[in-house]
Amino acid sequence: MKTIRQGVKFSQKLAKLKENQETFDYNLIDFQHPDFTNLESKCLPVQGFTQTLKSEILNLKYHAEVSGRVNLAANQIGIPKRFIVLAKPDYLYKRVWVNDNLDIQHLHALVNPRILDKDKFMEYDWEQTACFPTVRFRRLRYHHILVQYLNEQMEQVEVEMNGWESRLFQQSLDHLNGIIPFDEVKNMLDFELLPEYNDEKLILDEFNDFKLYRLFGKEKQIPLTAQKKGGNYGPSSISETINEQKQDQPKIFQNKTKKQKPQSK
Repeated sequence: MKTIRQGVKFSQKLAKLKENQETFDYNLIDFQHPDFTNLESKCLPVQGFTQTLKSEILNLKYHAEVSGRVNLAANQIGIPKRFIVLAKPDYLYKRVWVNDNLDIQHLHALVNPRILDKDKFMEYDWEQTACFPTVRFRRLRYHHILVQYLNEQMEQVEVEMNGWESRLFQQSLDHLNGIIPFDEVKNMLDFELLPEYNDEKLILDEFNDFKLYRLFGKEKQIPLTAQKKGGNYGPSSISETINEQKQDQPKIFQNKTKKQKPQSK
């Protein structure tokens, strides 16, 4: 079995890539990125296989290689087009969302992907997304799907996907459709800070603010904020709520507010 997460560090991979690709600009969008809200817009279908599209696909692959992400959608790097990259089946490992050994040759692009059919059986499992790299969340996904897409030679492909590959595809499709994956999760117990960040209280506090803002809105009643419990983070009781309204924006948004320029007289 191949070893996971023993590859070159992110900074080293990025520096090495920039040596060979001087025009490469790392721009993976997370919740603190000024363009985060653009992820809520549905991506446009690809109309033709142009040189620009080839460059954009390569750029998305570079982002996946540097970040180790086994699935990325184009809009996650600011390209509002319907294509994604996935690790090829031989390089997919169940419940592994970040593979530090990932190489550009291990990835393939799926253009204008869609689901043609799906079975009734669904699986409930943990997911991660580059939008918020410090947490994981549980989602229901179809176990078996029939998908259609164009490959990098603009050939139409129909293939069945099962289990983990199916889950990765469905999450990436959510991104293309303007759906932030963890927005669909309504149960506070279905969120966890990743183990490597369990001691980072600041990250936890910022995520709680952000999560509550996304789930309930700043003017609605919100559940009790998460408290540390047995090594994991979750509400002390799922039935507990607070009745006071959250009037202010979460602090993670405060630095993103644009200052208006004074009007010239």
